[in-house]
Amino acid sequence: SRLSIFQKMILAPLIATLIFALYIIFVYKEQVISKEYMLSIEHDHFPIMNIANQNNILLDNVIKSFKDSVGAQEVEWLENTKIYKTNILRNIDTLFSYKVSADKLKELKQNFEIYFNYAMKLSLLMIKESNDFKEMENLSQSMSMSLNLVQKSFDTFKEQEKKKFVDKI
Repeated sequence: SRLSIFQKMILAPLIATLIFALYIIFVYKEQVISKEYMLSIEHDHFPIMNIANQNNILLDNVIKSFKDSVGAQEVEWLENTKIYKTNILRNIDTLFSYKVSADKLKELKQNFEIYFNYAMKLSLLMIKESNDFKEMENLSQSMSMSLNLVQKSFDTFKEQEKKKFVDKI
């Protein structure tokens, strides 16, 4: 059976409407998927990168505070380093709730605490003007090595997270 001219005239707009409706559904689904993808990036990567940046800034503040305390011969100023230490350790603890290697975080934490302990002991000896130069030399070397390790591990962590973010995009 053949279609009448009227049916043919209606068929073209119906097909166009159907194709347009399918296109609208496709665009809507893609928008939902994109929004979920962006939210996952925002939830998974931005906080981690922010904490990594904060820890680098806090580490610089720790280093500066130790230097300032020793330079001014002020034991009380060492309290500032403890505040920065608490913030760094709290940041690392926060990272445990994200998709970050627990072993890597434990290593960051341990390396920082080792550095901090050496730096605190050395600073106290220098402020008290100790005459035990051998101990100060040993502490200085240990502190320098541990500081280099901490800086490297913080920077490596930051770069790895940045790479994960770029790869995800």
